[in-house]
Amino acid sequence: ESAFTESAAGSVIEVAEAGKDEEGPVKLRIKLIEPGPGNKKDGHYYPAEVLKRDIHVFEGAKMYTTDHRPEEKNTRTEVATILECPVGFTESGAPLAIAGVHDPVFARSIRNRATLGTLSKLEVSILGKGTAKPGRVGEAQYKIVEAITRGDDIDFVTRAGAGGQAVALAESEQGMSGNTT
Repeated sequence: ESAFTESAAGSVIEVAEAGKDEEGPVKLRIKLIEPGPGNKKDGHYYPAEVLKRDIHVFEGAKMYTTDHRPEEKNTRTEVATILECPVGFTESGAPLAIAGVHDPVFARSIRNRATLGTLSKLEVSILGKGTAKPGRVGEAQYKIVEAITRGDDIDFVTRAGAGGQAVALAESEQGMSGNTT
């Protein structure tokens, strides 16, 4: 079993207020990881069918603001939890999840990003375990992921390695389900 860490693996897609309280929690639609090559350093390749079958292992995962620095993961940097996974897939096959942000300072930051139109800069990265084997896709050599067996956590990161960005603010939970990008 190998560890999978994908910086730049995904992004926030949409925000839906969890209520009218400006200090209350926020729900986000997040694209967790884009099918295809992950970050260049690790050399993983994520087939869409593997993501579709296995991404559910991230439901319930904690979310941190640590850029995958294990020594910084604690209750002060834990800001959200994956509430539902998957809730749909993009046209490219990227899995979508709903995250609940409970930290009031981070929730305010998300609301401000949405207001300014910069939510797409809020990127996420998965950390999990699974199996992979060496192989080629086109001309490139990768470790092709065969299974994701454990979803450890997800970080909000400075730079994601496998693509994605936030695109919209939603005013109600009605816009939070379905297969949209």
